[in-house]
Amino acid sequence: DLIRCIQPIYIEEATTADALNIVMGVKDVYEKFYNITIPEEPLKAVVALSGRYIKQKPFPEKAIDLLDEACSYLVMQLTAGKIPNNERVLKTEHVSHIIFIWTGIPTDKVEVEDKKRLINMEEFIAKRVIGQPEAVEVVCNAVKISRAGLQDPNRPIGSYMFVGTTGVGKTELAKALAEFVFDDDTALLRIDMSEYMERQSISRLLGPPPGSPGYEEGGLLTEAVRRKPYQVVLFDEIEKANIEILNLFLQILDEGRLTDTKGITVDFRNTIVILTSNLGAGLPGYKMMDFLKQKLKPEILARIDDIVPFNDLGMNSLSQIVALHLNKLVRLVAAQGITLELPDSAILWLAEKVYSAKNGVREIRTLMKKHLQSTLSEMILHEYITAGDTVVAYEGESHTKPMRLYKMDKETGELIDEDFKATLPSFMQEQAEEEYVYEEAAAEEEQEYYEEGAEATEGEEEEVYLEPEFDDVDENGNPVDEEFIPSPPPEEEK
Repeated sequence: DLIRCIQPIYIEEATTADALNIVMGVKDVYEKFYNITIPEEPLKAVVALSGRYIKQKPFPEKAIDLLDEACSYLVMQLTAGKIPNNERVLKTEHVSHIIFIWTGIPTDKVEVEDKKRLINMEEFIAKRVIGQPEAVEVVCNAVKISRAGLQDPNRPIGSYMFVGTTGVGKTELAKALAEFVFDDDTALLRIDMSEYMERQSISRLLGPPPGSPGYEEGGLLTEAVRRKPYQVVLFDEIEKANIEILNLFLQILDEGRLTDTKGITVDFRNTIVILTSNLGAGLPGYKMMDFLKQKLKPEILARIDDIVPFNDLGMNSLSQIVALHLNKLVRLVAAQGITLELPDSAILWLAEKVYSAKNGVREIRTLMKKHLQSTLSEMILHEYITAGDTVVAYEGESHTKPMRLYKMDKETGELIDEDFKATLPSFMQEQAEEEYVYEEAAAEEEQEYYEEGAEATEGEEEEVYLEPEFDDVDENGNPVDEEFIPSPPPEEEK
């Protein structure tokens, strides 16, 4: 039949050397078409960069496409007058710029301004991530090594495991890193591993199998990295994922690639991979490692560049973080023409409540809504304060009392000592009074709880540290109080 008469011929992808020869062969065509000069150096960059960063197309197609785009970019710069007309020469920087446009990966040489920015990288990130200098230093070093061109080309830029309790800044550090690299803290692929506790949920990361709904859309992880290969990938709460899903990290961390259900290989070599966990948080270094080895596979831990412990935040660090969050609120209020003043005593009072809650910085938002934002919103909606007014916030009168907000008189500059709720209509005053009574009852109950807990703790400490005095020991060597040793019977009775 006809099939037996046809001889199949398999055409393999061109090698790097073949691709360079092909590009050299079409150089004259592009020089004549664009009326420019193309030296040999940018042609070598075309082949090297297209082979390194473009995985969706084969050689020589991707090299020729990159050359065409680079020539077009040069002509556009000449037309716009950004380059003198006598410099009609294609350079390597033009090729690097096209790679950056396509992939977002900065492949050009580090300029002087970038060098200064990279040198001060720790200072920039430390403004957002407070109290974790070791973690900041580790991540910054990874970015510097990558931008200096010294990283292993077959592995991700960096792979780290952040270990610490909730609310100490693990996710915030990943966001700060994304903001520094991309000027946008939302340029972060965050995957909550608590959603992948079942074995079949792996299809959400790699894509459904052929014939299943959503097969053409691909996987959440693979498609996101394929479209934007230069980004921070955060796997949150890694210990909650199924063990089969954890096996994916072996391929990502070791070889810097991952294959989806379509058979497409996704490049992870330009990503920073961060795993977060609270396993062993608060333990010394050697005990934490032993605990992690019990919960996670040793081969995963061996492929991670560094395991970074996060410290518990003290009062000094919490006060600085509270001040950062309050500054954001001050700017929001200032956008409406209202000035909000917060003395240091109010910041310290709020930091103490955050510290006593033991939930880390996540408690700050809850306390700000309860003590500041709710009352401020009522003042603004009822027009008690308008544009041009100043509000001063003071700490609560006790541990359970809310913060006090006072309006400043525009003429005298003195604080108006009146209850804001007294200015509301009568029906609103009744509702506010009911809320006040409820809040007072809850505050008294909370205060009693604290007092009872303190008394119980004191009592327990007294009982623990009272040591009975023993004057003698029994026949087994155990200490006994002399008062309880029976007296020997009289001699006559014997």
